[in-house]
Amino acid sequence: MAKILVADDEQKIREVIREYSEFNGHEVTEAADGMTAVGLCKLNDYDLIIMDIMMPKLDGFSACKEIRKIKDIPIIMLSARSEEYDKLFGFELGIDDYVVKPFSPKELMARVNAVLSRNSSVEKPVEKIMKFDGLEINIPARTVTVDGEKVELTPKEYDLLFYLVENKNIALSRDKLLSDIWGYDFFGDDRTIDTHIKNLRNNLGKYRDYIVTLRGVGYKLKHRLDYRSITFKTWLYFILFTTFLMIILWFLQVLFLNNFYEVMKKEQTDAVVKNIKKAYKVKNSERFLDNIEEISDTHDIYIYIASFDGSTMYFKPSGDNTSSRYYANQIATVNEKLLESQEDSVSFTIDGTDDSKKILAYGNVLIAKNKTPLIVYTFSPLWPVSSTIQILTNQLVYVTFISLLLACCISFYLSGRITRPIRKIAHSAERLADGEYGIVFKGGHYTEINNLADTLTRASIELEKSDMLQKDLIANVSHDLRTPLTMIKSYAEMIKDISGNNPQKRDEHLQVIIDEADRLNGLVNDLLTISRMQSGKMTLHRHDFNITEAAQMILNTYRIMEEEEGYTFQLNAPANFIVNGDEDKIKQVISNLFTNAIKFCGEDKTVVITLKKRGKFVVCRVEDHGVGIAAEELDHVWDRYYKASSNMVRATEGSGLGLSIVKEILTLHKVNYGVESTLGSGTTFWFELNYVKTEKEKPAAPALTDPASGSTDDDPKQKTKHYNQ
Repeated sequence: MAKILVADDEQKIREVIREYSEFNGHEVTEAADGMTAVGLCKLNDYDLIIMDIMMPKLDGFSACKEIRKIKDIPIIMLSARSEEYDKLFGFELGIDDYVVKPFSPKELMARVNAVLSRNSSVEKPVEKIMKFDGLEINIPARTVTVDGEKVELTPKEYDLLFYLVENKNIALSRDKLLSDIWGYDFFGDDRTIDTHIKNLRNNLGKYRDYIVTLRGVGYKLKHRLDYRSITFKTWLYFILFTTFLMIILWFLQVLFLNNFYEVMKKEQTDAVVKNIKKAYKVKNSERFLDNIEEISDTHDIYIYIASFDGSTMYFKPSGDNTSSRYYANQIATVNEKLLESQEDSVSFTIDGTDDSKKILAYGNVLIAKNKTPLIVYTFSPLWPVSSTIQILTNQLVYVTFISLLLACCISFYLSGRITRPIRKIAHSAERLADGEYGIVFKGGHYTEINNLADTLTRASIELEKSDMLQKDLIANVSHDLRTPLTMIKSYAEMIKDISGNNPQKRDEHLQVIIDEADRLNGLVNDLLTISRMQSGKMTLHRHDFNITEAAQMILNTYRIMEEEEGYTFQLNAPANFIVNGDEDKIKQVISNLFTNAIKFCGEDKTVVITLKKRGKFVVCRVEDHGVGIAAEELDHVWDRYYKASSNMVRATEGSGLGLSIVKEILTLHKVNYGVESTLGSGTTFWFELNYVKTEKEKPAAPALTDPASGSTDDDPKQKTKHYNQ
């Protein structure tokens, strides 16, 4: 005899499983929610758990996770959710079987016996994945995915790709591929390799170029550079920028050095001449000559100062070398240039003593107040810079090589650093495109990328919410359709197999079948109603009606619950209020709100309907004193199949569409509505309708009379009309 724990919030389903399990000799313990099931597992040892997914307090998947943390018990998941992702998620959690409602109790028992007898110690194969960029090879499953999308390959194509990835960046000859993949006993042409490579490339999409053909050798699998990638372009721009700087440096340091040297030497000599003129004006003769000698030694300039007629030499370079004699002989040439120019200064270039050297020659007239006019002759040699250029050229070769090498390394690092967050975002976006919602996109060190990641994360979360709402809608509709069908089928089989000869049990089981059929009919009607509303095909038939009488009529239909179950229903309406709207639809609104209040009215079992006039509206309030709803969940109570976390149990009656239908009807009426709730103090649903004044409340129509004659406006002679107050 096996000990079985059955966890399902539907009591009738638990009863069916218990009846059949005990009939098969098993002992059954029941749990109405996931939290209770986890608690029982901690306290007791069970041989098997049969668990529903959609349960209050803790759903089946979460309960399965908690149970797996403490014990390794076989679990059969029992649910109306038949979608593939639910089954796959369950098996990922480690369940042993998944049964979809409606189910056959006899089939369920067969699965129970199979799971109980199964050897749970069979080792599962360890999954091994081989990756090469966007290529993933699942070795045990022999499957290949390209950027997360499965690719269909023939067995030989798979073997060929696996061999290439295993030997990436290695040149493989056709003979080696044939011998290692096809075997030594293969007698075909080695060109069969080319055919399989061609087909393999077609299946790899953008990674087709990773398989490189080596002419005369064979093939090799290696990375191909993406010339349009940010990584490559960042690297390229950095290298181009460095190259541009090196070209400018070469031009300035090598090609233009000679011209640059001449220009700078000329500017230097001009500055020296200006200083001499200034010193002559402000200094005495002795200090002036000392200053000239200092300038000559410092700037490598030969300076001569003579009288205006050339008879007296006031200053000349010390020493009697060849250059000094040569410069002295050029003074006459400078004088000729001064006479020709008729200016107080001249400058020109002359050939030096050496053919490879030139000389800048200057002649300037020095005039100062109370001083004898003098002429200063300056000769500045332009030394050859070819040897300097050669030295700089050799140095620039090393500088260029080192700069380009550093640029390559730095640009490679920076490009990788810049594109790393983008690649992560792209990878996450691919997962999002594959339907994996709720992904958190990670940014990087850049504001723009962080903003992009935050935006995509918000979009992912919204998509996840939308997807979950869609899945929950499908799952809940499926669940609420399958649950009555399960009950009908299970109880019919139970009548056939167990209770057919027991009149009392048979009648009870038949009544369950009738109740579930009514429940199924109500669900279908509600689904049709809300579908018509949301499609815009339902029209309102507005007219004035007494909402007080309508509320009283609805309340009277529930009076039997006051007598039999101890409920207290109150209607607080100080008067008969006339409103405008679709009477039948408003009655459905009040009925749905009243039914919802009964389900969650709390221990006092009190529901109050209050009608009150407020301005131009009549406010209808339906109040209960139940557990209440959390503030963050108030906006969701109008959603289809929404179940607040404070609800202790799921309703065993109704379709889960009542409040959603209320929302659609009130939206069609274009009126205000809402919900007020505090945890532990109850919930109040309210809505407004336009108030219609009665005949007694309407002011009397004023008669239009003539003040003089008192005649009415029917008098054709009446000219002036006014309201008679």
